Amino acid sequence: MSRNYNILYLSCHEILEYDDLRMFTQYGHKVFSLGTFHDPNKPANHLRQGRPEFYNEELLERFVALDGHNDLRRVPLNFSRYFDVVIVNHFPEWVRFNLEAFGDTPVILRSIGQSSSAIERDYNALGDRVKIIRYSNTEVNKPGFAKTHGVIYFSKFKEDYEIWSGGDAGLTFQNDFCSRTEYATPNLQEWRTIHDASNCRLFGRNNEDVGESSGLAPAEDMSNLLRRAAFYLYVYTRPPSYHLSVMEALMAGTPVLAPSAKLIASKASMADKWDDGYTDAWTEDRYEVPSFLAEGAGLTYDTAEEGASLAKMLHEKPDLAAGYSARGRQRAIEKFDAATIITQWNDLFEKICASVSANV
Repeated sequence: MSRNYNILYLSCHEILEYDDLRMFTQYGHKVFSLGTFHDPNKPANHLRQGRPEFYNEELLERFVALDGHNDLRRVPLNFSRYFDVVIVNHFPEWVRFNLEAFGDTPVILRSIGQSSSAIERDYNALGDRVKIIRYSNTEVNKPGFAKTHGVIYFSKFKEDYEIWSGGDAGLTFQNDFCSRTEYATPNLQEWRTIHDASNCRLFGRNNEDVGESSGLAPAEDMSNLLRRAAFYLYVYTRPPSYHLSVMEALMAGTPVLAPSAKLIASKASMADKWDDGYTDAWTEDRYEVPSFLAEGAGLTYDTAEEGASLAKMLHEKPDLAAGYSARGRQRAIEKFDAATIITQWNDLFEKICASVSANV
């Protein structure tokens, strides 16, 4: 049985932070997060409600006493001695300007799919001081990318999702669709082609300019929305390999309809025109979703017109849709279930902490 670890966690994404803290604490670890969930006395307009086990009042008092509250990304000297391991999400500079504060504590630098060439150069510059853990196999051995020490996918709890029942409309979760349509596949026009043929509900932030938008879905409603959707129409925006939303849809058993690798590749020639900071590091092979949907776990389309036809089929053939639902959920459980993912983290903690002990 794995031992329990004290983890210092530097967050850059609220929902990912919530998922990680829930997984780590539920399986016996103690976590102090420098992110959304570090202080229960500072309520904010959060997308998720923090759980009591996310907070540690004793460590918070020590953190504040060392003036850490003035800048959550600056770890006070001597604070890391309370931890067995540090997890830093995405940003290499958070490692660089905390190196002295981290001391000899092992540091895991965890990717979240947002790497650019500049970020990877910074990863490389950190050398052996960090263990780089990728969130996707598609980031491993890419030209220009730093050395990978392991791959651990994001996690979801399968128990959070009720059995899919289907409905009379598709579903999409996408923020800022209008302003990001140039980088999205399907883009807004393509999404509307599928929507017009099959009816699809759109939820997300900052979609006021999209007439089809239903606003931001409360977190407590998302599982039920997925359960009662005819299908999930996934919108890919570069550079990540996958987004949390497609994991959630698969875990819910909602049949997933996603752009194919061929469609993504057909838009790769446009990348040089995009000024999003990822042109020099993004290639279409970073897109991993089609492998999640392989062997009947979901559907992909090469054109918006084909997507519309497939969406209509899912409406009209519930038995066929039920098969995609069952296979998609099984794929999600195999790949993303928290009970599986935590064993990978535990193995990593044991390995790197044992290495430190051996060198003391």
